[in-house]
Amino acid sequence: MNLTWQIIRKDFRRLKWPLLFWAVVSVAKLVFYAFVGGAFGAADQRLLGALQGPLLAVRALFDPLIAFFLVGWLVYQDPLVERDAFWITRPISGQRLFFAKLLGALLLLVILPVAVSVPEWLSVGAGPRDLAVAAMYSALPMVIAVAVGLAAAALTDGFPRYVLWTLAGFAFAGVMRLAVDQLFVVKPHAAGTEGGLGGTRWLLFVAGVVVIALPVAWHQSVTRRLARSLALLGVSLALLTLAVCAWPFDLITPLAPGQGPEKSGDSGIRLAVTGDARYLPRSRSVVIPMTAEGAPENTMTNLRGRAEWSWDGHVAWTRNGNSFTPPVVVLEKLTGASAAPADQPGFRPRFRVDLSPVLAERMQRDPASFHADVQIEILEGALRARLPLGERVGHTGAGTFSVSNLERKGNSLALALAVRSMAVDLARVNFTAPFLTFALVNPRDGRMVLSRPKDLWRSYSLLDMVGISNAHLFFDSPTDASWFDDAVLVVAEFRRDRTIQRTLDIAPFRLVIDSDPANQKR
Repeated sequence: MNLTWQIIRKDFRRLKWPLLFWAVVSVAKLVFYAFVGGAFGAADQRLLGALQGPLLAVRALFDPLIAFFLVGWLVYQDPLVERDAFWITRPISGQRLFFAKLLGALLLLVILPVAVSVPEWLSVGAGPRDLAVAAMYSALPMVIAVAVGLAAAALTDGFPRYVLWTLAGFAFAGVMRLAVDQLFVVKPHAAGTEGGLGGTRWLLFVAGVVVIALPVAWHQSVTRRLARSLALLGVSLALLTLAVCAWPFDLITPLAPGQGPEKSGDSGIRLAVTGDARYLPRSRSVVIPMTAEGAPENTMTNLRGRAEWSWDGHVAWTRNGNSFTPPVVVLEKLTGASAAPADQPGFRPRFRVDLSPVLAERMQRDPASFHADVQIEILEGALRARLPLGERVGHTGAGTFSVSNLERKGNSLALALAVRSMAVDLARVNFTAPFLTFALVNPRDGRMVLSRPKDLWRSYSLLDMVGISNAHLFFDSPTDASWFDDAVLVVAEFRRDRTIQRTLDIAPFRLVIDSDPANQKR
């Protein structure tokens, strides 16, 4: 083991300047993201927008590309394909040399970047599980770069061929996979080969490349037989391509946000209609007061699905519809405060679907049969911050909340709020932008007001596993300007927990024409 560490120290010493550059870049990137994301002041909206746009792909590939070239540089300190390499005369086995290169690459190119990011993750309230999942996602592209880089460098004798044959290898593998997919999959574009299954096959292909690359690099390090190593690589890639194209199981869809198996209490959740369906002539749509009864406490339930009307078993109209539950109902439960009359939801949750005027008139004369397949999306609500208006920065177990601007004008108040929190969804091992709702609560009189929806502006960005939410909020006092003196800013977070499927049948389906102008815009 001492000899292995001597090889690693020798590599680090000879590559001190490139490796120092790598360390500086890792730290500088983290500091830059912290400044842009508002860790030390107001967030820079212009740069945040640019980093989420065309530069997103560049950011995703920047670190793995640098790591890939550093791996080649590391291996070429002791090239494996040279017959007269200096280390052949030393008591260093090919196996020891391979593990020294692998360990050195993992320390510098995988562990170091993750370790540099840990302080930032801790600063926004990351727990042990958050750290584990974020570290896994951060390390995964670097592990791929290290594995492929080791194999490519072991099979070539210089940087030009290193780059050329790596590109050629990826192109060959991609073309081979597409060709086999077209030849051996009967319906390559049918339902089931796209979406979750297509993503599953791609992830398995990438994982297979990593699994193949490391044994090939090890084989070349131990035997130094280039032809045999290339044959091993080619046969392995061919078998991997065939296996991936024939893979039948979707492993991604159950992990997607809003998906997952039903829980024990979900059997009591059902769709219910609480009143008459109303047709809005101006918008040519029908609204059905449909709710999800039996949903857990402190949750919002959003309905999305497909509705159809039929006469005598013949379907006449099929359309998609949706319903969004106002969060104020959950906020009242979470805060114990009563919402101002202006914030009380007038129309309770309702399912809205486009409907032809001709069919609406026919339903008045001859009621149809109605059938809906609806996904009930359950969002769990929780209070994340209670920040007095006199304070500018707040910390909770879920992140940091900072007010960058606050202005009071008469009975109105405007403020700019930045929220920094971990963006890793632990339940589904995924990234998700939380739905944040903002309100002012006055503990003295037990009242609550929500930000004016027409003036609300918000954005969401993702930097290094940290989500940055920025919002401009506007509030109107329910009494007078003095009401704001004791008010506390409340931030509630709603995260997608799961989605369950339900059906609803109504026969006969009766329709009421609603010509009230106040309801046409809802």
